[in-house]
Amino acid sequence: MMVLPIFSICRRYDEMSERVNEIPDDTEGLVQLQDYLDEVITVFLFIRFLLLFLYVLFSYRHMSSSHKWPNINKTLCALKTVF
Repeated sequence: MMVLPIFSICRRYDEMSERVNEIPDDTEGLVQLQDYLDEVITVFLFIRFLLLFLYVLFSYRHMSSSHKWPNINKTLCALKTVF
């Protein structure tokens, strides 16, 4: 049975929410929770970068028929410095 992506995303969000709301018993648990949060933030920033990349790519593509690729490369370099 194929699971629709939106349900998979919702399930994964619920798992993250439960994990973040756990109260660690000791310092080791706190460090593991911090590592998990760092991983989640890294993945979020990567997904945000990809979405911005697609937005810039398609908006520039539709703006002008005489568009040149080097302009997109400059924009992507500017976006990359944000992260």
